[in-house]
Amino acid sequence: MRTPHGRAAVKAEPAAYATEAIWEGAAGARGLSQKTCTEQASPRELAQRSARGPCMGAGRFSYINLLPYAWKAADHPHEISRCGDGEGAHMQRNITRKSINEYKQYLFAAEKAKATVTKYINEAERLAEYLNGNPLNKRALLEYRETLAENFSSRTVNTKLAAINGYLAFIGADEYKVQLLKVQRKAFIAENRELSAAEYKRLVNAADASGNDRLSLVMQTICATGIRISELSYITTDAIEKHHTEIRLKGKSRTVLIPNKLCKKLAEYAARQHIDSGVIFRTKSGRPLDRANIFHDMKRICDAAHVEQSKVFPHNLRHLFARAFYSVEKNLPHLADVLGHSSIETTRIYVAASSRQYERMLDKMKLIT
Repeated sequence: MRTPHGRAAVKAEPAAYATEAIWEGAAGARGLSQKTCTEQASPRELAQRSARGPCMGAGRFSYINLLPYAWKAADHPHEISRCGDGEGAHMQRNITRKSINEYKQYLFAAEKAKATVTKYINEAERLAEYLNGNPLNKRALLEYRETLAENFSSRTVNTKLAAINGYLAFIGADEYKVQLLKVQRKAFIAENRELSAAEYKRLVNAADASGNDRLSLVMQTICATGIRISELSYITTDAIEKHHTEIRLKGKSRTVLIPNKLCKKLAEYAARQHIDSGVIFRTKSGRPLDRANIFHDMKRICDAAHVEQSKVFPHNLRHLFARAFYSVEKNLPHLADVLGHSSIETTRIYVAASSRQYERMLDKMKLIT
């Protein structure tokens, strides 16, 4: 039996989690093997296990493919595709709607954020459009990378490539993965992208003047706490009463303090909107606000606030919080914890100097005669 990707299939045993794996011996010989994990494990634990790969004797047993629905095997036996040195290892592969849908469900099972899943799936679909029904091949992937580089910034290109490589790894097509572009960390932020404190206050005033107090408070909440827009649903009536909220995302948890003045404003807003419990920021239908709602509302007030549209997007408020925090306490590790960053290198991007500040520093050096 063959899978949609042209590889031999093996049935997973009921009540078992199965992954496909390749055994690499000490002499470099490659043999095919299958490992079945019968213990109970969450999708996250399975994903972590697939990344590690156990060592066995003089060789290595490295996981290749984690089945997206393996933990339901008792109810739905699944097929495991095999990669070997035979015919199946080099057969042409096409991007299929079925594989994209399976990848989508796998990402959700791995507890990826909804926005992340949407982004990854969109990139897989765009690659499929570019290939226009043709099978995957390395040259086409390299040409696609060049096309992206001509139209997007290096960082955006790398985000897209990471999504594509993730999909290729999922379907067992690692040989088609392409390297990311090499990007040197910028020493400063372009001024047309940096939102200043004065511009932020004008945006808040413009929202108030237009009668959109919800938008005004959304911006103040993000900028005063440093939370991500995806974490806005953690601002609840209970959080206001406690003056803090516990944010749990991607297997991590952190406590975010809510300033007293902001708590008072949010409580007054909730009373006006007759919100007695649950999420503070919601649509008229009662659903939590999403990124698109806030993004479009912010763009509408740019002209009234006299702020360039290129600077106005929700995540820039988080950057403003980071710069303001760092100006008061120059403690990068502490700021990384507050922002919920796993890597301090990410935090460095948030507090990079503006181009104007960089110019002032160069002038102070007085090296021009």
